Amino acid sequence: MAVVPTAAGPDDDAEPGEPTVLTYHAYAARLLREHGLRIGVEPDSWLLADATRYQLAARVIRRARGPFRELTSPVSYLVGDLLALDAELAEHLVELDTLREHDRALLAGLAAHPQPSRPVLDAMAAARKRLELTDLVQAYRAEKRARAVTDFGEQMYDAARLAEARPEVGRTERDRFRVVMLDEYQDT
Repeated sequence: MAVVPTAAGPDDDAEPGEPTVLTYHAYAARLLREHGLRIGVEPDSWLLADATRYQLAARVIRRARGPFRELTSPVSYLVGDLLALDAELAEHLVELDTLREHDRALLAGLAAHPQPSRPVLDAMAAARKRLELTDLVQAYRAEKRARAVTDFGEQMYDAARLAEARPEVGRTERDRFRVVMLDEYQDT
């Protein structure tokens, strides 16, 4: 993403009209540094590296009290599942309770099938597993809050919450940047 400031500010080394180039995550981080306190997000939260996210998630899983009937994979696989679900929920602005309600309704609807097929049984198993994973995601998020750390998905979630809850932030950004260009190209 590139943004073109309307004018160079007092803390800005760029010339007027010089573009500022940021990733979506970097832009979210900047918004939270400058305005996060408006929604109760500490501006100096430490960003977790991938290895640290993995370690924290593994610790949460090992400490979790079951019973977990559907989560039968080794911890290393569960860590990946937990982190993936947490990131997807955060980046798509889906609340844990919304997912839980969806999966419970899905299970109720699928249970009504008198002779469920293999795909229906697989969908039910996936929904039950996801319901159990939501408890681990909740514990993982609580652990991040307790340690005052964040990750990329949570940054995006908090930046979106900030934009929705505090319209003055949007006005400030529109005054600051004349043009915003978004690039969806992913170099793979």
